[in-house]
Amino acid sequence: MEGRFDLVFELWSKWYELGPDSPISALWYAWPLVWNNKVSEAIGFIDETIEQRASAVEIELMSFLRYALKGERSKALETLTEQTREMVWDDPDGAWIIADFYALVNEREQSLDWLERMVDMGWSNYPLFPEIDPFLKNLRGEER
Repeated sequence: MEGRFDLVFELWSKWYELGPDSPISALWYAWPLVWNNKVSEAIGFIDETIEQRASAVEIELMSFLRYALKGERSKALETLTEQTREMVWDDPDGAWIIADFYALVNEREQSLDWLERMVDMGWSNYPLFPEIDPFLKNLRGEER
């Protein structure tokens, strides 16, 4: 959480290797690939994961990320159902995922709403938002 994306990838890769059938571990594996500028590898991994064994929520989240990375904004926005948004609304990590993904497609207000939700739930790694998380770079300088 301090911007050491190489270390994050190393640690989260080990987590994925311990439980490759865990739906959420696949998403947490793909995310730091992007942080480490391995976008095509992330897209390939997402495609493979969706085909093989993803749960409904995982498919939505990973599909959103894949479309966002490919620059297919409208397809990305179509992937999240209201049910998934409601499901992750009470999960700080899920809110972070959604905030990042909305920021990727320049849905600034949506992203900021999800970031505020994280703070409301007690998530307090404030340097991560304004300084470190590369997905949020287009929000830097926002008063909210």
